[in-house]
Amino acid sequence: MRWPLISCVLLLSCTAMSGCVVMPTPEHGLLAGHGEISAEQLASLEKGKTTREEILLLLGEPSGSLDEGRILVYHWEVLRGYLIWAVPACCQGGAGGAGGVAGIPKDYLLLMEFDDCGRLERYSQLSTHALESISKRIDEWTPPETVKLSDLEKRAGEVAREPRMYETIGRFVVEPDLVPDTSTGTPLAGISPRRVKLERPRSARAAGNSRLIGKRTAAFGAVTHYIYLTQRRPDLVRSALAAQWVAAGHSIVDVDPEVTVAGRVEEFRIETPLSVSGWNAIGVLDVTIEVRAKGRSDSITRHYQLRRVEKTIRGPSEQDIRKLIEACLQALMHDLATDLALARYLDNPGQLDGLPSETLAPPVAGRDRAD
Repeated sequence: MRWPLISCVLLLSCTAMSGCVVMPTPEHGLLAGHGEISAEQLASLEKGKTTREEILLLLGEPSGSLDEGRILVYHWEVLRGYLIWAVPACCQGGAGGAGGVAGIPKDYLLLMEFDDCGRLERYSQLSTHALESISKRIDEWTPPETVKLSDLEKRAGEVAREPRMYETIGRFVVEPDLVPDTSTGTPLAGISPRRVKLERPRSARAAGNSRLIGKRTAAFGAVTHYIYLTQRRPDLVRSALAAQWVAAGHSIVDVDPEVTVAGRVEEFRIETPLSVSGWNAIGVLDVTIEVRAKGRSDSITRHYQLRRVEKTIRGPSEQDIRKLIEACLQALMHDLATDLALARYLDNPGQLDGLPSETLAPPVAGRDRAD
């Protein structure tokens, strides 16, 4: 009969001896999101006058959008203090004390709605505390007919178990590492060094110049994250091609080239389909290049098609997406380095008519690997 009383006394004693201290600080750092939007930037906005395009130029890509771009959402998270906690050894069963420091976040939202002409109709900057649902704040601000994020999150969470409410409009910003094929025995490395001019590839689609490369979707097509590159897709493809030419012993120049390379990005996208067997990430990269050697009237066109799969169970993380994009670019560089027809064209001062037809065939297309 006395043990319950003794247990209660011990528990109260441990609680009294342990504790936590909240240490507030000025807001600082960027934990997540777009980045702070200053008062000076907001002061330049005029309702009924400032256009959507002007805002995108001023503030950059939003964290998310609703109603097919009628509503833009900018989100950022900063630190506003620290929680310092400690538990003495006696409360740990004599195994030694424990303690730690945790940051206290504060979230900001800038919400904007545009009229049918694309001009700013209204906007608000909101802040939330750690226990408040960001999606709920957005839902309260948006018109009644707007799809509500809380409903999407509830359905997505049943499958994806996303830990943060606002991740329905989260973003992955990926800066892939370029790892060219450095083998000395590749056809491209086997020809004499050339001065190569790489023109910026064109994009076959109007949206191809965007940094947005895909969306991370969950159940019912609910978007959990937008996937961005740190540079536009044609620029990233050009960087990968340049890295491979240099790795093969050639130099990139702007004037007096011996070889000129033009190109077109047919497709470069990331998909994250959810199925009963898994939640994978799929990368598709389709590039066409036209290579012309100085002093020759003919050129050669090469077509590289890549498809890669990153398999996951609980959904692709930012690291998985980065690994997938790197695999696509690495495969592109490898195909360029091992392209026998291209190397023979560059190494042959005459025409291609005398080459066997199989050397003119493009590399094997549509290869599907799970890296």
